[in-house]
Amino acid sequence: MHQFMSGPRAMTVGVSLAIMVASVAPIASQEPARKVVPLVAPQALEPLLPSTLEGWTKTRMSSNRVAAAESCAWVFAEAVYTNGDHKIRVTVADTGFDSDALMILATIVRSFPAGYTETIPPDTMINRITYGDSPAATLLSTSKREAEFTVVLADRFVAKVEATSIDSLDPLRAVLDKIDLKKLADLGR
Repeated sequence: MHQFMSGPRAMTVGVSLAIMVASVAPIASQEPARKVVPLVAPQALEPLLPSTLEGWTKTRMSSNRVAAAESCAWVFAEAVYTNGDHKIRVTVADTGFDSDALMILATIVRSFPAGYTETIPPDTMINRITYGDSPAATLLSTSKREAEFTVVLADRFVAKVEATSIDSLDPLRAVLDKIDLKKLADLGR
């Protein structure tokens, strides 16, 4: 989950996802490759982040370009909000149609077919859904109190909300509702 979880918890979820992805990976590879296009400026993404979240304090905001490899890059803007021991990270990103970058940023969306539901013992639930008209996925671990809600727009842009010390997906959905996803997708026009 984008270095939001760390240590054994991240390893457990990561290994479990890798095992499950291996069983459905051919689904993602059947999509036709699109031509990679230039990325928008990271600063163009910043205004799409919620300026405030009621009851939360914005503790950090940043934007940057990431080059994971010579042929794999993306840009992002993110903000972190806290409320006591609760933490929410909001990320919006442009992959320029780079399929590797999209897989890195939106693994649970890209790895599973629409309608896929799985519970990783003891209680990590993954649901591949549609949010608006876009492919999306949620991950919730009630025992670890961690969650993720990721949306892929126009096979290029990603909006992701991750949280710790959280018991449901409702706060993540409320944050996603504050992001103008149409405006994010329109950056590619």
